[in-house]
Amino acid sequence: MIGSPCAGVVVRGEPPHRGSSVTRATLVVEWEIGSGGGFDWSGPYYDDGRNESPLLEVNVADWRIETTAAATRHIFEIEWPPFLDAGMIFRSDVGACALPALLCSSSGCALQASP
Repeated sequence: MIGSPCAGVVVRGEPPHRGSSVTRATLVVEWEIGSGGGFDWSGPYYDDGRNESPLLEVNVADWRIETTAAATRHIFEIEWPPFLDAGMIFRSDVGACALPALLCSSSGCALQASP
């Protein structure tokens, strides 16, 4: 288990695999029913100066959702450039959880004090 960024949210993950062109990780984010949880990507973003908004450099290769009577589980297979860090910021309708954020590098994923 990686940890709990806020009440009703649990994050688990496997160690990332670094390839020559991408780093890939499996993340499981579970929200208890009624926690009102969600997330936003904190990056990495690429801005080539020609787009109105930067492009997210995290590829969600697979995203499955499982629901039980107690929780909603999101299972992500994500990929990102191996020289950058990928991150998520969590939010909830029932309590603050913007910090800690989840930060994934080629060496592992962990909850951090800031993205």
